[in-house]
Amino acid sequence: MTDELEILQSKLAISKDRISVSSALISELELQLESTNMSIKSRMEEELQAKKLTDEITEACDETCKTLEMIKREIYEERRARSKLKQVLRMRKQTIRALQVTLQAVEMESEAFGASTSESIGHIKNSETDNSTVQLPQDEYYALRERAMDETALGEWRISIFLKQKLAAQESRNFCLSRLEELSTKKGKEKKINEDGNIIKEVEQQSPTRGTVLPKVRDEATDKLNQDLRKRRRRSRSTNTKNNKKLRKK
Repeated sequence: MTDELEILQSKLAISKDRISVSSALISELELQLESTNMSIKSRMEEELQAKKLTDEITEACDETCKTLEMIKREIYEERRARSKLKQVLRMRKQTIRALQVTLQAVEMESEAFGASTSESIGHIKNSETDNSTVQLPQDEYYALRERAMDETALGEWRISIFLKQKLAAQESRNFCLSRLEELSTKKGKEKKINEDGNIIKEVEQQSPTRGTVLPKVRDEATDKLNQDLRKRRRRSRSTNTKNNKKLRKK
């Protein structure tokens, strides 16, 4: 019995030792499990932060792409506006050159008509100082006088037209030059492209051109000439009638 008891005691001691070893091992495993859980939690937080950062980077990239597209559109619109400005400037320069040529032609014709008028006045003065007498029939005399009056009125009308055309061409040229200077100043300011577009429209709408101003002046002068000719003819006919009545009484 004693031997069996000792054997049982020794087994019990061995079992206790195993239990203590197992308890120590369990404690160590629990520590490892807790450490693993902490590591997993830390990894999950890191992944969450990485995902959040990735989303922020993606959003920033999208915003950058949108900004680049807007910049591209603005550059394209600015290039179109510059191209239109250059085209309008080129057209205004061509208009100015045409107006300068027209002005030179008007000045030359005005000088020619002035010389012609001076020559006509000289002939008239010479005829007035000439004492020779020319006998003409009454009808022919009045016809020649009426023709001379018409020619004089026509010469005055032509001189009036060319003077008005010259003035209109000068005003048009000065207007175009001032608008061109304003456009050139505005062109250097890229932040005011829209304002330049409004100025271009204003120039296109307000700029007097050769095809609108000069014909208007010519029409007004023509109407005035016709009115003057009608008045002179009425006066001439009235004078002829009176002279005929006087001759008949004689």
